Amino acid sequence: MPWEPPSWTDDDCAILRERWMAGHSAEDIAGQLGRTACAVRHKARKLRLPTRRGHVKPALGYPSRHAAIVALSRKGYSGVRIARMLGCTPEAVYWARSEEKRNTLAAGRQYTVALPGQQAAALEHEANRRGIKAELLAQMLLEAVASDTLFGAILDAGEEEAA
Repeated sequence: MPWEPPSWTDDDCAILRERWMAGHSAEDIAGQLGRTACAVRHKARKLRLPTRRGHVKPALGYPSRHAAIVALSRKGYSGVRIARMLGCTPEAVYWARSEEKRNTLAAGRQYTVALPGQQAAALEHEANRRGIKAELLAQMLLEAVASDTLFGAILDAGEEEAA
């Protein structure tokens, strides 16, 4: 009879989730569960736990940079502000937030906006300068405006210039 790996129990999955989110390495978790690190990483992917690149380091009192981004986002901080606090790029914050949204299956609204040629060209130019797509830059800008409730500051400034 061929060898089969032991099944994952609900308790095993709970331990894996808890320790993974606390920043423990796959090797540490594997030792506790009597499995290989490869099996732990594979199960973490199947459970849709946040991916890791290298050793996870605490950030701003949270177990990882990803955990800090999620927590600060829930507190209402803008992506740009979080990036400054963590010393990373706004793009990294955007991708962590996107991953979190996919993991929680958050329902959101999608909008399509048509920009006049001059504004579209300016957006494209700035996006190219930053090495990102114009759609991502537009999303980051709108997110920053909405998160920091800058609508009045931006729209009122335009009215003052016209007056």
